Amino acid sequence: MLKKTILACVLFHLVVGTISSQKIDSIDVKSMRAYYKQYFNDPTDPIVLTASDTLFDMAIRCNDTVMAKIALGAKVDYYYYGQGENRTDSIIAGVNRLKQYARSVGNAELYYWAWAARLVNYYITQGEYNIALLEAEKMLQEAKGEKKQGSIAECYYALANVYAAKGLVKKSQEFMLKEIDIFENANVFRYNISCQYSDVAKIYIDLGEAEKAPELLKKALKTSKSTYHEVTAKLVYVSLYLAQGDTAAARKAL
Repeated sequence: MLKKTILACVLFHLVVGTISSQKIDSIDVKSMRAYYKQYFNDPTDPIVLTASDTLFDMAIRCNDTVMAKIALGAKVDYYYYGQGENRTDSIIAGVNRLKQYARSVGNAELYYWAWAARLVNYYITQGEYNIALLEAEKMLQEAKGEKKQGSIAECYYALANVYAAKGLVKKSQEFMLKEIDIFENANVFRYNISCQYSDVAKIYIDLGEAEKAPELLKKALKTSKSTYHEVTAKLVYVSLYLAQGDTAAARKAL
């Protein structure tokens, strides 16, 4: 499951892509973009800790919510990717600030993404599975109170990651299937849903229920949005063919 967190930093820049800034002074915009290009090439460079505050102020003046989100996220990412002291406290503070900003601009997707992809996943990478589970359950309780299916789906995704890290594959699969159900029945966009179909299929294969995998893998390919998604599905097809004793088909799928 954690293989998908590699995509998180890419998705972070897409989360609020539908929000556009209002017309403002073009000189300020050019200065802001130039500042971003100058100081935000490496998320592990200590300069981002001070530069992120400056970029955020520039983004607020330009009314650019996307750049403001990137500025706040850069400071979180510095600690998330293993830099600095007091990482846990810094990540908690950074995620809370990002969540507060998401609330202020009415972006629930960013709010739950920051909670799941940065805080919950951080605890998973540290082996703090019980804390990760507690945070994911808090997320779900809050999302259910708001009755937003997209937010609930993000919580199911986080819970699936936690249980997978704990080695509880059936429990992980349970939450993957819940996320898939929301995707199929609530018209909710889920960029990585292809990987969920593939992972559910792989678990069925590993548990000796390979007959349930083919339909899921068809959906995995149908919902694929990247080469990574497609390759993931094809690798599970290889596992399926091998489980069926069809080595010729497995070689062909590679």
